[in-house]
Amino acid sequence: MNGYSRQKQAANDFIKYMLYEQNSDFYNRTGRLLAQNGCTYDDPHIEGFFEAYRNSVPLSKLPQTENFWMFLENTLSQVWDGADANASLKSLYEQVEMQISGNDSITVQALPDPEYIDISAELGDEDGGIGTEEDATP
Repeated sequence: MNGYSRQKQAANDFIKYMLYEQNSDFYNRTGRLLAQNGCTYDDPHIEGFFEAYRNSVPLSKLPQTENFWMFLENTLSQVWDGADANASLKSLYEQVEMQISGNDSITVQALPDPEYIDISAELGDEDGGIGTEEDATP
């Protein structure tokens, strides 16, 4: 609804009607969810969306970091494609720090790589792990 229209009161009345008097079939008629507690829906999976929304936090949008999500997506794509995660995240952190502070000479200390642990080394058939080809029965 356009709050700047000449019919401001009519728009407000319509919104109140939709939210408080006709909210039970709003989703069925529009395919859109209401950001309002207390609504019930026929689809039991919709509650998961509301649970995620309740547990979400607002994200600040600083002009200096408005492209952070694009940089993060690029960084994660690089890591997915095999780039060193520690070096990639360090580079992202430095880039964001430079944007926020305006200081072009930001460097951060790299974190040590975590110890590699082979989680499948101790798994056997009795543990529910995957056995060798010799263990397979015809």
